[in-house]
Amino acid sequence: MNKLVEGLMTKLWQPKIWLIAAIIVFLVQLFVPAYMIAEQQQTLKHGELYKFKIRPIDPYDPFRGRYVTLSFDAERDAFVLDGEKDSPPLQRNDWVYAKLIKDQEGFAKFSGLTLAPPSNGNDYLRLQVRYRSSNDQYHINIPFDRYYAPDNKAYAIETNVRQRTRRNSDDQVYVAVKIRKGKGTIEDLLINEVPILQFVENQQGRTD
Repeated sequence: MNKLVEGLMTKLWQPKIWLIAAIIVFLVQLFVPAYMIAEQQQTLKHGELYKFKIRPIDPYDPFRGRYVTLSFDAERDAFVLDGEKDSPPLQRNDWVYAKLIKDQEGFAKFSGLTLAPPSNGNDYLRLQVRYRSSNDQYHINIPFDRYYAPDNKAYAIETNVRQRTRRNSDDQVYVAVKIRKGKGTIEDLLINEVPILQFVENQQGRTD
């Protein structure tokens, strides 16, 4: 038995074994981010386009580094779990599927929750429960909550979004999101149909 263990340890300490292990670890580290990027590109290319209205951004912590924290109108409502009357109550962070529809203005809204993904189409999101209300309806978290911004445009973007999402503002501020297989990838942040970077550049051009 001792000889068997010694033989195994000797083999493990051989340089070739460690070299192969290092190569495998290196390839895995390359594969994971490459897969995530490829999946996002496929979603942007083939996904269903939805527009999500943005709520006013928290004025005290709108930025963490180089991204804008997003909050959505669609998160305000609570939803029932369709066809699951006898199932145990869902808990915080449980996964569900939210069916997507568009309102009269073309903006995204949820129409209900299910435990299984819809069998047809890409009109749904896989997301987590935020909490259960007293009437057995559920509030949910939308997973794509960051818009990454260039350093030199970040402050101008935050200022415009905050001002134009105020209650008395007539501006429409939203993110265009491609949805595919329950996942969403932000395509752009827009104000009144104008991409945010172009909007900020137009403003800066008028003040120069």
